[in-house]
Amino acid sequence: MPAMNSDPLDQLKTLCNCDRLAAVPANHWPQICSARLDAESATVQMNMLPDLCWFDGHFPGQPVLPGVAQTHWACLLAATVFDLATEFSTLTRLKFKTPVLPGQSVTLELTYSSERSRVNYRYHEGDTVFSTGTVHFGHTAT
Repeated sequence: MPAMNSDPLDQLKTLCNCDRLAAVPANHWPQICSARLDAESATVQMNMLPDLCWFDGHFPGQPVLPGVAQTHWACLLAATVFDLATEFSTLTRLKFKTPVLPGQSVTLELTYSSERSRVNYRYHEGDTVFSTGTVHFGHTAT
């Protein structure tokens, strides 16, 4: 695996096709600590930096990472890592189980099913599951 530096976009450029990631501002990404990729799976270790834009106003007194940010990262990383030509079409089986707080370390696991054009994702740390879901690409889920 290539050496990692502090810029998450630079880190991912060395791992996959990064054209889709270039337009995302850096303060919209967590700190990427490590990543393992192969043809059908990816595991990304990340830290939720307190200055992420997603924490602003969500919620005063106890910031939490919105589910839309978790889903956005999973969709964008899945399309990029697995070099999927189309945008996602449907999200299914979304579950938000435990809030993600500033400063937490989180693992994102992506599992690609090419025959079904979908990616299952799971955010967790150890036995704590934060969220899960399925992203369908290119056609409506059945």
